[in-house]
Order: sequence, then C-alpha cells, then structure tokens
Amino acid sequence: MGEEVNERHKHPERADQAGGIETDEALGEEAGEVTSAGADFLSKLGVDLSAARAKRRVFCRPCVDWTERRPHIGGAVGAALANRCFELKWIDRMRDSRALTITPAGRRGLMETFALSI
Repeated sequence: MGEEVNERHKHPERADQAGGIETDEALGEEAGEVTSAGADFLSKLGVDLSAARAKRRVFCRPCVDWTERRPHIGGAVGAALANRCFELKWIDRMRDSRALTITPAGRRGLMETFALSI
C-alpha cells in the first residue's frame, strides 16, 4: 500500500479509541478482545464472528504486518475480516505474491466504512 493514507490508517492504535478492538496489558501482548460495539460493527459489515470463534486459531490478537511492520488485527477475527473484504471485492491478491491490492470498490468501501482514504 505504498500510497499515502490518512492519519487514522497511519496510526491504527487510534482505532482502539472507537471501541471496536481492545488490547490490554492484562490480556497480554498476544491477545485482543472484540467489544460489543466491535461485534455489532463487524456483524453489520457481514463478518461472521460465530464462525470465527469456532476456528482452531486464536480468536483475536494484535499482529505485526510483515512488510510495513505496523500492527493490525490478527487471528480468526482478522482472517474473517480479510475474507469479507475479498467477498466484497475490496481487495485482491497480487499474482505470485503474498501482497494484496486494493480495488476501486475497496477504496470506496474503506472510505465509507472505516473513513480510510487510500
């Protein structure tokens, strides 16, 4: 995503202020929790948290991006959110790469849903 993005994306820790995902010293470095506000938001977006909870992987945890070294939502919640973005055709895989590209529909959807300008 080498393009310029707004301040909220540059500082994902600010997303916690919206109350959707919480990380806490009490939970440990490898744990996160989806709040009721976050569950409502993700549900309205079409993310199936019940299916995510049934997965064998960690439900929600912070994860550091392998290229930009920035934190993002990991675990089953992160995977479910990514899958929903694929379903909405907001993101697409780059050929022969682990990298993703944001589609024109994704630019609109991310702006409308998350107030992210990319």
